Amino acid sequence: MERLSIASASARWLGVLGVCLGVGGLVRACSEEDGASPGAGAGGDGGSAGSAAAGSGGIAGTASGGSAGGGDTCSARVSKGPWSTRVTKDSAVVRWESCDETASAELRLTPEQGGAEQTFQSEVAPFEIENRYTSIIPAEIPDDLPGTYYMHEAKLSGLAPGCYGYVLAADESRHGRFCTARASGEDFNFMAIADTNPGLTDNTELILEQVALKGYDFTVHAGDLQYYASGLETWASWFPSMQPMLSQGAFFPAIGNHESEKPDEYD
Repeated sequence: MERLSIASASARWLGVLGVCLGVGGLVRACSEEDGASPGAGAGGDGGSAGSAAAGSGGIAGTASGGSAGGGDTCSARVSKGPWSTRVTKDSAVVRWESCDETASAELRLTPEQGGAEQTFQSEVAPFEIENRYTSIIPAEIPDDLPGTYYMHEAKLSGLAPGCYGYVLAADESRHGRFCTARASGEDFNFMAIADTNPGLTDNTELILEQVALKGYDFTVHAGDLQYYASGLETWASWFPSMQPMLSQGAFFPAIGNHESEKPDEYD
């Protein structure tokens, strides 16, 4: 069992969302060896969206995000996610977090253009959070709770080109979509955004509402997922707010200048 403080867990959330850090803060590409070890980051305020080239792609239903919930422990079968990343022309990775060791690891995948349903099983990596993180506005923001969590990673392979919808067997209200990489020369839509700090303003949610109406294949996040060290929000609040973005398509974040924690935050 891996034991993590909140600060180190927050650094891990960046990796599991799709960003990896190297020695001295240098950016490196995520590799398969990074696995499903969790890590979190910080974020910013507001955001901006855009798309390039006209393309296809409808919108599969989006799920409300996973909060750790009330009380002193998390018991959710799906506590955060799901979201997709590492999309290629014939594969993708879908991740989600659970607080329940017995929760199903099954993911059901269906082509949006029609076809047979496929079933995949996730690999599960347990980790332990030792600290409780409370927002400075606790009446509105759920806490990040200590306890044992389980990071699921489903590796989807052998896919035909196209867009897919998926649903988690552990909680069928948790679902999303992704598109495989388009063929060379084919048009596509994507969203570019940064500084997603829903604890500060509602700008990000307003942007997501407008962009979701147009449909897009994936999101490129330019960094500052949230200002975790500001005390305004928690990961238990960030994921539900951002689930409309995470469930719409693959998520490709970069490291921003606020992806850091106070080193003595819990001393």
